[in-house]
Amino acid sequence: MLHTFAENTIDKRTERIILVVFLSVYLLGMLLVSSYTSPLYPYDYGGDSAIFSLVGKGIANGKILYVDLFDHKGPILFFIEALGCLMGGRFGIWLLQCVFGAVNLLLLYYSWKLIRRKLGNSRLLDVIAIFIAGYSIFFYTFERGNLSEEFSLPFISGCLYLFVKYALRCSEKPRHPYLYSVVYGACLSVLMLIRINNAISVCAGIVAIAGYLITRREYRNLLLNFGFGLLGCSVVCLPVVVYFHLNGALDQMIYATFIYNFRYAGITGHQSILNHLWKYLVLYSPLLVSVLLYIIGVVKKRSCQKIAFIDVLIGCLLSSNLICLFVANIYPHYFAIFIPVYTLVLSYYWMLRVKTKELILIVICVLLNLYQVAYYFGAAVYTNYITRSTVQLSEGICSGVEQIPSEERDSVIGYNIPSKYYLLGNLLPCHKYYTFQEWWSTADPSIHQEFIAWLENESCLWLLVEPEEDNEEILQIIASKYELKFENEYLAFYRLRE
Repeated sequence: MLHTFAENTIDKRTERIILVVFLSVYLLGMLLVSSYTSPLYPYDYGGDSAIFSLVGKGIANGKILYVDLFDHKGPILFFIEALGCLMGGRFGIWLLQCVFGAVNLLLLYYSWKLIRRKLGNSRLLDVIAIFIAGYSIFFYTFERGNLSEEFSLPFISGCLYLFVKYALRCSEKPRHPYLYSVVYGACLSVLMLIRINNAISVCAGIVAIAGYLITRREYRNLLLNFGFGLLGCSVVCLPVVVYFHLNGALDQMIYATFIYNFRYAGITGHQSILNHLWKYLVLYSPLLVSVLLYIIGVVKKRSCQKIAFIDVLIGCLLSSNLICLFVANIYPHYFAIFIPVYTLVLSYYWMLRVKTKELILIVICVLLNLYQVAYYFGAAVYTNYITRSTVQLSEGICSGVEQIPSEERDSVIGYNIPSKYYLLGNLLPCHKYYTFQEWWSTADPSIHQEFIAWLENESCLWLLVEPEEDNEEILQIIASKYELKFENEYLAFYRLRE
């Protein structure tokens, strides 16, 4: 078994080799599995990924976020997308994914390194097994790439690294370093300005540390850390607030990032586990393995020593993620935020010696997730290189866009069409509600009302709808104001009558 391997086998040279191999495997995985941005699949844009890419493209071309283009994610996500567009469009976004992922991987590795130094274990097979376990989950739950959870991971892992660093020495030095709190505040703000749900692990860690300082009566240290945390928040939040204030969009930013998001969460929160048993067997398996390892590890430690603060910290991280991912479990990518915590649990409790039964469960968890990764990879190859359906879709959209004079392409809007159609046709929509207006309206009916009123009173030169569109209001507007210029199996292109 694993514990037969020699201790302290990782020297500096071996460590460098490990990191190079890990990064190489990660980059290869990004190339093969991140089909929504990978250069291997040039016509594959996806769903939410296409929305984020489109908004980023709009910002890069001078549009104002939330005023000209709407989505209910935070502004930092779209600034990242805009930077990727400026770096080379779809390929630039993929490069940023690789950078963020590489930083996340390094942070997780150095968290493991802190733990093995404290516990005196340094086995090569341990770290390999832990990262295979973690990244099998990553390449499934990031759902072909370019989603908000993926860009959140380095900020979660960065805070977890500092949580662990403090927890491993707090029995000797209970005062919490102020600089750490600056980082917590900054990372927490970034996460809330990407997607508020993604901040759950950082919030749980901060609460655990605050509770520990209270039990040690370090009230002055707690208060000062709170102040430095606010300083970290201000470093991130102030430039964002100033940017949107200067562009007259602060209210829209607050509405989209927070108010609409809470409404949206209320209509898309939870699916029945029993009705989707296979899906949730895979998704919840890392959480179940983590809880099992945690319980076994704490029981082992209680038999010979006092429970340490790091056990309390990990318990807070686990319980908060369990609650969050049970309440909001509808999409696999929601589970990606658990990856740093899962890796931390494996790193710490693995060191207490994983036995055969626990190892079998971890292997099953890995195999379940790798099966899903293989499925995603096979689907990407199938649609891009065998049926070539993504290529056919691109050709179909482009053939329609060619019917639009170049000088009129800045006056185009679609109703309920996927965002990837704009990207495939190299178009930017002329209204902020540009995709799935009916779906967005389920959380806020005023979206549909505002869009219909705009279409009736101001109009645009070109209106794009899918051939099977059956919304009566849209059909009436088309009948009264537009004429069909081109139609194929993907879209109908209507031109405003002269």
